[in-house]
Amino acid sequence: MLTTQVRELHTSTASDLDKQLTEFTRCAAMMKKAVRHAEFKNNELRDKMSKEKDEVLEEVMAKYEALSSSQIETEKQLMDKTRQLQRLQDELRRTKEQCEDIENAISRICNMAELSSAPVRLRTRSESPATPHTASDAMRKIRVEQAELEVSRLKKQLEAHEKEKKSQRDRDKLKEEETSEREMKLSTIEHELRRTTERLQAIQQEKEMKETMMTTLQNTITTTHRTHKEFIEGLMSNHRDELASRDKMHETELEDRLRTYYMFGGFMMAAAAIFISDFGMAEN
Repeated sequence: MLTTQVRELHTSTASDLDKQLTEFTRCAAMMKKAVRHAEFKNNELRDKMSKEKDEVLEEVMAKYEALSSSQIETEKQLMDKTRQLQRLQDELRRTKEQCEDIENAISRICNMAELSSAPVRLRTRSESPATPHTASDAMRKIRVEQAELEVSRLKKQLEAHEKEKKSQRDRDKLKEEETSEREMKLSTIEHELRRTTERLQAIQQEKEMKETMMTTLQNTITTTHRTHKEFIEGLMSNHRDELASRDKMHETELEDRLRTYYMFGGFMMAAAAIFISDFGMAEN
């Protein structure tokens, strides 16, 4: 009876320990599966972030190169326009000087005509209209008209230069505004690139931290599983040793009892034999 109870206790304890070990193994397997799934998601997220980072960098670099090329072309055009403006300004200055010279010449010619016209008015009607004074006056008049035409042409040319200069200033102002706008766009792109880089760095740091935590958790799970397994195995070993010790002790006690019983039985049989022998002798 006692041996049967000991065996049942041993069997139930071993079954409970096996159930605990099975449950812990199942939980550890589920945790490992969750860790592998998290690692897969992290790798997928890392690949996605790397792809997005490459696409963003490629797009930003393309925009940067386009803006740089456009800015270089704008600066080149601005330099050409500046040289052209300088050339026009030099030509305008020379034209103004020529206008001043022509105006001075016209003024001198007009003065000479006024000085020479006084004696002519004092001449009589009998003088010939083809005199040298009349021819000289006609030549002076022709020269004055030609000078006036030249002055008018130069004034128109000067006005055209002024208009061209104003148009050039407007174009330069527009170019400056476009350059400023491109610089602002470039600055915005650089700012967005810095923000994207910082965001990617933060995500990378967070990913590395999660990977470190996952590695630590996995190591902790492995260590806990090993420790729990060793503890269960040690507990089962101790329990088996204890049960074996109890079985041996019970067997020893049982043997002692049987030995005592046999000894007592032998003694009783010997006593009975002696009693029977004594009783027989008394009857005789």
